[in-house]
Amino acid sequence: MFGSSGFVSGPQDSWARGLSSAQAAEWFVDCFRMRMDDDQVWCGAEHHGYYFASAFEKMREFLIFCNLAVDNGVVPSTLSWDVVLKKAEDLILYAFEKSDAQEKYGQENVFAALTGGRSLRASAMSVYGFGINGEPQSTQFKNAMANYPNVESTLFRTKAYFGRVGGMDKWEKLLAAMKRATEE
Repeated sequence: MFGSSGFVSGPQDSWARGLSSAQAAEWFVDCFRMRMDDDQVWCGAEHHGYYFASAFEKMREFLIFCNLAVDNGVVPSTLSWDVVLKKAEDLILYAFEKSDAQEKYGQENVFAALTGGRSLRASAMSVYGFGINGEPQSTQFKNAMANYPNVESTLFRTKAYFGRVGGMDKWEKLLAAMKRATEE
């Protein structure tokens, strides 16, 4: 870990400072997308098989990410889950690598978070509790992966999985949009 409270210096949600609601939502979705790409490229999809997953499996991965972000204080209380999930409809199915982050945000350096800057990678490490460089999975991550059902009809029976991150109805809409986009 970098900082005493996680992988960033200062509050875990400091990445959102100075961003509008729409910018913060998009940055948060990009944080998830970059972590999925990093896992594919650097870890051989050891933690997530995102690029070979169904729309439901991708949505479930994002749901776990969002809930862990809440658990670990990575999202500010002002983050609008409505806006996050709307942005996710347009972005979540597409890869987002470091060069994309550099083009879009001007930089992506995990060490920027140590000096009060933003880093998609550092924030994702704070969400999951481990990095991409061969670190063991955090207990919290393992538990979440085991506890969130990987069957659509079972997951959508329990509103509690969705309550802190926008509500079940909005996640059902996200999944429907993802399925339409991939024609599942």
